[in-house]
Amino acid sequence: MVTANDVSEHIGDDVAASFEVARGTDTETLQADPKSVMFGQSRRGPIVKLNYNKYNAFLPPWDLLVSFTLDGNGTATFAMPKYVGEKITGKLKTVEVRTPAVSLS
Repeated sequence: MVTANDVSEHIGDDVAASFEVARGTDTETLQADPKSVMFGQSRRGPIVKLNYNKYNAFLPPWDLLVSFTLDGNGTATFAMPKYVGEKITGKLKTVEVRTPAVSLS
């Protein structure tokens, strides 16, 4: 099982993010690079916390995620993500996603 520490060490600090979202019977890939990313762990796998400016109008519809990929020093692909929620602090929006399946490359 891939842990949050494995993902964090593999990705590094400078991260780009692409999200595959369901659109009817098809999918669409959206690019939405976070300001920063934090990783946690749950019984069902890693938790990813993506930090954005709360005024960013180009974020994906979180409840329609099919998968997403984080690219940094390495690449991590997260399958079957589940949107947990978001928290706004000042101008920062933290989006939390839990995923049971992660592959590192």
